[in-house]
Amino acid sequence: MPMFWQRWLEIAFLLVTLFGIVYALFGATALFAPALGPILGNFWPGGVIPPEMRGFALFSFGIAGALTAGMGLLGWFVARHAIRRGERWGAVALLWSLALWFVLDSGMSVYSGAPLNVIVNGAFLVLGVLPLIMLWPHLRGRSDAI
Repeated sequence: MPMFWQRWLEIAFLLVTLFGIVYALFGATALFAPALGPILGNFWPGGVIPPEMRGFALFSFGIAGALTAGMGLLGWFVARHAIRRGERWGAVALLWSLALWFVLDSGMSVYSGAPLNVIVNGAFLVLGVLPLIMLWPHLRGRSDAI
């Protein structure tokens, strides 16, 4: 099994976990303003969260970050154990979860007027799917596991 791609997956999912934690805690602060400004600008002039929406923003960023961190940690465990052992079901599970996330998140981004987020999603998708494609021939087990 090519360890480079397996390690890539582990590191990528750890970074997703870390990002989710930081986003949950600081998503509505100036730390994320440069990245979120263009997206928030679709909803509020100047890309600044109005004071009356601050509570909802904290709630929204907190939930989005927590879910991202949880998905990242679960992905890390699958990469660390199932993929490392060469079990194909782990790759299938990760591919389906990444596909579901990408379609829903990107679809809602376009629908709500924030298509720029699709580009960010695409980058994250490549980080997860590329190593799975490279590892696929080295994995064993049923590929129809869903």
